[in-house]
Amino acid sequence: MFVSVHYWSCNATDSENIQDNSSTRDFIIDSVDLDLYEPADNLNSSSANITFSCVGNSTADIQNITLLIDGVVNYTLIGSSTLETLNESIVLSGSVHNWSCIAYDVNGFNETAPTRDFIIDPVSLDLNSPINNYNSSSQSVVFNCTANSSALLDSITLLLDGVVNYSLSSIGE
Repeated sequence: MFVSVHYWSCNATDSENIQDNSSTRDFIIDSVDLDLYEPADNLNSSSANITFSCVGNSTADIQNITLLIDGVVNYTLIGSSTLETLNESIVLSGSVHNWSCIAYDVNGFNETAPTRDFIIDPVSLDLNSPINNYNSSSQSVVFNCTANSSALLDSITLLLDGVVNYSLSSIGE
């Protein structure tokens, strides 16, 4: 049988051709489908602001969809239709994270999506010298900045008056 509302009844006939028909009853074969859309599995993001999106679909109304980040309930969308979409942007710390959603329908059926992993690996920059509002009579200025990342840095570029002045590549090798 397929997911839907089904109706059943019985009819009986004896050897004297006397018949009886039962009342009709219904039953539901219900399922909840849940799809994860974003972030993609194994995403590596430099931004700490991550948008989570999952969609729950059921033959009965979706009661709620819950977002789990690192195994902890982070947000719950209260639903009222057979198709509900959770879209939520959350700022997280730089680290390896995982996420999933759980959807429940009004009949108590639920579906938990497979867990996805993602990494937030922001690059941070510190301008060391010259200090802000530095004043010098020398036309020779030494620039110093520090870049940090848990991954290997590919490049650091010095912009002077908005124009690339110097670029250092293959830093992490």
